Amino acid sequence: MGHLTKTNVRVPSLLARRRSSENCLPNLQKLVIEKTTVKSSDTPCGVLQQSYDILEILGSGSMSIVSLARRKKDQKHVALKTTLSRDPERLKLASQEYEMMKHVQHPNIVKVEELLVLAGQAVLVMEYFAGHSLSKLMQSTPQGFLPEGVVQALSAQLFSAVGYIHGKDLIHRDIKPQNILVSEDLTDLRLVDFNCSSWDSEGDNSEPLTPAGTLIYSAPEVVCCEPSSKASDVWSTALCVFLMLAGYLPQDRDEEGTSRAELEDISHREVSLCGGNIFNVSAKGKALLARCLSCDKEARPTMKEVLHDCWVLHDCWAAGYN
Repeated sequence: MGHLTKTNVRVPSLLARRRSSENCLPNLQKLVIEKTTVKSSDTPCGVLQQSYDILEILGSGSMSIVSLARRKKDQKHVALKTTLSRDPERLKLASQEYEMMKHVQHPNIVKVEELLVLAGQAVLVMEYFAGHSLSKLMQSTPQGFLPEGVVQALSAQLFSAVGYIHGKDLIHRDIKPQNILVSEDLTDLRLVDFNCSSWDSEGDNSEPLTPAGTLIYSAPEVVCCEPSSKASDVWSTALCVFLMLAGYLPQDRDEEGTSRAELEDISHREVSLCGGNIFNVSAKGKALLARCLSCDKEARPTMKEVLHDCWVLHDCWAAGYN
């Protein structure tokens, strides 16, 4: 099992403003029952309650529920990612995700502790990180975007996390605002959800990776059904940086109403760095975005090169450059 260094976890005031644990637990059970159509006695909830106090639901999707729990044996707060299906394929995917995350130890990547299989469903026990998804953060930001200095600090952490997994020949393949957690004080960040991740097949005899991830946040070549790659991770990471700086997605991408055909068309347009708040971003910042968001994947820098960029290293800011 992957090892996690024991730390003191302070539950933020955010919890006090949310629903109490006695109200949240029935909701978690209700969600599991509704989405898996099994009896409550057959769900993982009853088994989990023997070892964990489930406090609240942090998020839910079509394949899993993520909940905040307190482990009874040491009172530590953890995140539990529970699959909503007993399909053996889902169990296999959860096992693959766990095996990948076991090899990942980086301060800006959420850590995994263990994989439980309960009543035919998988439960990933992970580090709990108090914060919001980047998606929710941007929706709640009054001005619609974040100050460049804040974005610069968060981006350095995000680039570092992606550069680390690329150094291990691992491709995330689903980098998007929903899979990036940001602390309430906007100083800390975690990359999460390795469900779509895969080892890089480039350079060996295995089949190239299929396109994966969430289409609206995918690189142009992935939108057009080319294999995922480290270069596509670079593009999707830069898209998240663009969103923080501008408050909207590039290329007229719309999370709500862009069809695949429209996306295939607009994904070939060069990303504009002239309109809206992106116009006010420093020349160094825009230069890095232009390289990372190139429609030509061969023109994009590697993540290692990005990490040596002046804007990421803060050198240009310390010298007072623009």
